[in-house]
Amino acid sequence: MLDLNLDFAKDTYRAGEPVEGTFTLRNSGAEPALVNARLGINSPYVPAEFRELTVNVVAPSGDPLNFVARVNMGSPADQDFKLLQPGESVAGTFAISDFFELEQPGAYQVQATYHNQSEPSHVNGHAVWKGELKSNPATITIQR
Repeated sequence: MLDLNLDFAKDTYRAGEPVEGTFTLRNSGAEPALVNARLGINSPYVPAEFRELTVNVVAPSGDPLNFVARVNMGSPADQDFKLLQPGESVAGTFAISDFFELEQPGAYQVQATYHNQSEPSHVNGHAVWKGELKSNPATITIQR
């Protein structure tokens, strides 16, 4: 069983300040899990093999924000996969503000989804975890 946690360095940011989120994928099960540990952020509209982390951001107005970055990361390589033992985790920190326009003052709702449909060329007897997993919802506030 895997868990995805989303955490921000702080709750409140000034407009224009980088908003950094940390995504932690943890094996909370009793068996090892082979996972795509690259944790690259991409648009929810790219083909499944390029979708590792997608982020849903809802503006203070209640409207979902569009993913505004252009990402060209390609398929995961064999070295992007990691065998997580029970209790182990991998993490990545990204500036959410590089992917979304966080200009309106107020509270933003953020949630990430981990996706994996890929597998390495050699699995060495371990099943690759495939599917989707949602993080906890998080709230950040943007001030002028």
